[in-house]
Amino acid sequence: MDSILHTVGVIGGLSHESSDGYSAGIHNLVNQTLGGLNNAELIQRDVNFAEVREDMLAGDWSGIGEFLSNMADSLTFIGAEYVAVASNTVHKIAPMIEARIGGDRFIHIADCIGQRCVELIDGNRTKYPNAYSKDEPRRVLLLGTLETMEGDSIRSRLEGYGLEISIPGQLERTVLNDRIFNEFCHGEITDDAQKWYLHMIQDALTLQPVDVVILGCTELSLIYCESELQKLLAMLQANGDRPLSVVDSKQAHIAGLAKACLGKWKVSD
Repeated sequence: MDSILHTVGVIGGLSHESSDGYSAGIHNLVNQTLGGLNNAELIQRDVNFAEVREDMLAGDWSGIGEFLSNMADSLTFIGAEYVAVASNTVHKIAPMIEARIGGDRFIHIADCIGQRCVELIDGNRTKYPNAYSKDEPRRVLLLGTLETMEGDSIRSRLEGYGLEISIPGQLERTVLNDRIFNEFCHGEITDDAQKWYLHMIQDALTLQPVDVVILGCTELSLIYCESELQKLLAMLQANGDRPLSVVDSKQAHIAGLAKACLGKWKVSD
């Protein structure tokens, strides 16, 4: 039986709180396109995040890279035509995976985010031309772990899409990073965390209005999803009169993986 679909492999568990939704999301998008009883051809291999986190804290990124590169290679061996890692932070070692299986077979989360940001920003600028000055850069607020906000793995890829990156202040970045690993990765979402998170974003937008707030950690959608956060920020007029969109890296990644299943993925989209 010849399949009309391409097989995608996902490395999850980084943490499972975020990657648990990948399978359902990809299957649903494929079914929305093809209808009937169709769903994605998908292989998901979850790792024990506790072990990976130990290596992160020890600074052993080469060990993480070797471990996940071997896993990516094993997924291609059993039939995955494309491979993805369900985490922004761990994309620090993406070049090692790309070197092992080929860059054309790795679905980089920042490519999915970047494409979605450009689509939304250009749409808003077409719809509300008077809200922008001539040649104004596409600005985004990137939220995530310290590695994602301060490191090069996600930022440089997003900058390749013509995006100007803004991040919260140093204290806010540190608190957000701690809450991600100590609370959100455990599925702990408290009222205090929600209030702090919303105020942190408001403060950042007061200093620098942007076009898009990027939820650049796959756990952040557990606090507020794209639509919820966008509505709250609009009610608070956090971005002034400037149109504001929210892009959840997890949902953008899922959409890119569904495209790959359907044979429609291109980095240049």
